[in-house]
Amino acid sequence: MSHPDYLDIIDDPAGEQHALATGAGIVVLDDRDTVSVTGPNRLTWLTTLSSQIVTDIGEESRELLLLDAQGHIAHAAGVIDDGETTWLLTDAGRGPALAAFLESMRFLLRVEVAERSTEVCQLGMSAAGPLRAAIEQLRGEGVIGIWDDPWPGVCPGGTTYSDIADHPGTHWAATIVLAERERADALADRACELAASAGFPLSTDDGYVVAAPRRVGRAAWEARRIATYRPRLDREVDERALAHELDWLRTAVHLDKGCYCGQETVARIVNLGRPPRRLVHCEFDGSDSLLPPPGAAIEAAGRAIGTVTSAARDAWDGPVGLGLVKRSARAGEASVTWEEDGHSYAVAATLTPIVSPDGRAAASPETRPGRGMARVAGAAEGMRLGGI
Repeated sequence: MSHPDYLDIIDDPAGEQHALATGAGIVVLDDRDTVSVTGPNRLTWLTTLSSQIVTDIGEESRELLLLDAQGHIAHAAGVIDDGETTWLLTDAGRGPALAAFLESMRFLLRVEVAERSTEVCQLGMSAAGPLRAAIEQLRGEGVIGIWDDPWPGVCPGGTTYSDIADHPGTHWAATIVLAERERADALADRACELAASAGFPLSTDDGYVVAAPRRVGRAAWEARRIATYRPRLDREVDERALAHELDWLRTAVHLDKGCYCGQETVARIVNLGRPPRRLVHCEFDGSDSLLPPPGAAIEAAGRAIGTVTSAARDAWDGPVGLGLVKRSARAGEASVTWEEDGHSYAVAATLTPIVSPDGRAAASPETRPGRGMARVAGAAEGMRLGGI
């Protein structure tokens, strides 16, 4: 299995991550895909199909999910609109499938769908800082649009499954710039040149000095994503993944919108149930310099409780990752095991809950509907009697 984010050759991993954190790092995400939707019905159509309302998007940045009938995540995309075209920013290799799905749902509506990854490239940076200001000056030089990641805010109609008082995502937000692919590298270099006049060197809170704006690798971007507990389609989502398990109702689901595929499952879990799995943050023992790959097993007391979904070397916390574990799994000490090239490996890990273990969202009712209903002895299956 190939994991390109984990294969970047990094000469200065700490420097790249500090540059990103201060708004002085820019990364060419040339493996990510982009889909365009045009036509007068595009926004109402996307709203009908997806978990999000985008009819009134205007100049805002939003995020949507496309679910299957059981509520499992099939597609995820950031959304911006320029008045004529809606741009859908999705993960590496996911553009063709997203475009094909949308094309299959066109029917007689006046919309046109195109996979644009050969023409459009994504650039990543901090949502604040000298490079973000520089990009604003380059809108006429190959910049197509700018998507400001709403994570980890709770957007209108959204809710959260996390009770973390100081969410790490509030300390760093991401921006993705859509650029003409043939001009993307030059645009990144030009942005660094413009940003260099913004009072460098910069010092971070922990005393690191960023000498100048710089290009950074995808591994640094991945480390920042993991540090902010941000779910990613190509990492945290498998065939069973529910938005609730990943705390993705924060930014990508509007609980008050009309019917869409998978809506019943979304509402039922918020109101009645608990997500069967939950996202955790993993801190791995770094004494052996081992970094578990996605898919590594998470075990506690000798039993498998979940899998690692992402891993990176963080400049501040060392080897870290995200994982999906059973709802019943306890936080704290665990072990992570995997096999690679015919060898078995194991590292110790500490698990910190991201999605609350009690499985309740901020929007869940205080008393779940149906609580107190008890099965009547000898009654037919499905018949219940209200208890006192």
